Amino acid sequence: MSSTTTRFLGAAALVLLGSSACGSTSSDSEATGGAASSGGAGGGGGTGGASEPALCDGSASIRFSATLGGGMVMPSYVFTNPYGWSFFYVTGGCEYFLGGSVQDGVKSGKLDPARAQELATAVHRSNIPSYSSWLDMGCPDAGNVAISDGTSSAYCSCGCDPDAPKGLESAIDAASQWKEKLWNEGSPLDGPVAAAAQTKEVTAQPAKAWPLSWPITDLPLPNEPGGKVVTDAGDAAKLRGLREGSTFEGVLIDVGGLRYELFVRDEFPTP
Repeated sequence: MSSTTTRFLGAAALVLLGSSACGSTSSDSEATGGAASSGGAGGGGGTGGASEPALCDGSASIRFSATLGGGMVMPSYVFTNPYGWSFFYVTGGCEYFLGGSVQDGVKSGKLDPARAQELATAVHRSNIPSYSSWLDMGCPDAGNVAISDGTSSAYCSCGCDPDAPKGLESAIDAASQWKEKLWNEGSPLDGPVAAAAQTKEVTAQPAKAWPLSWPITDLPLPNEPGGKVVTDAGDAAKLRGLREGSTFEGVLIDVGGLRYELFVRDEFPTP
């Protein structure tokens, strides 16, 4: 995957984060992220345009995305979920990237053009610009589910309002179904990871040993988005190993009797 594609992934997320805030109420303790649909009833009917433009146009830009994000979140959300609680991106090169909980990592794969067009039709991609002019009333403590064609986006919060455009809710539902299907088909990323850590009170809860040659104190706090990017393949594999099997976003680490909470996030690949 090219570095251009990686930059567009970040740009698309920022576009959705901004657009999803429209029509909703937020407070200082909330994130108004727009980050993949996790479900919901399909409603409204409607189909994609009769002549659906090609999703795979050969470009490195995002040609479709479905994201779920925001609501009441923990301070670590900015690091663990930079693209939201769940995300589904498809580029013009037919590459797709899927993610959800940070402990599950990110998966990727490639669609053939015909199957990509099936996806585009199912999610009503050609209708997204017309959906985008409608504003959902939103909920003050809930996140937003958004779909985008890479330029225009539309969203719902707490489900779509009764006056939502015909086909929007069924498009969001279709995106969720495609994400689940492609998650089962995709391959886990095995490139760089980003890591962050914070101190924790010592409790009786089991903790894992720190396996790397450099100290865990090199890691920044998880209340900032960047983290420490680890490109060494061996170190990245060890960090993923610590994350594996965890039922929480953070993994408890013991270093000389001191406790830390470790967060490990997959990074999109670069050349």
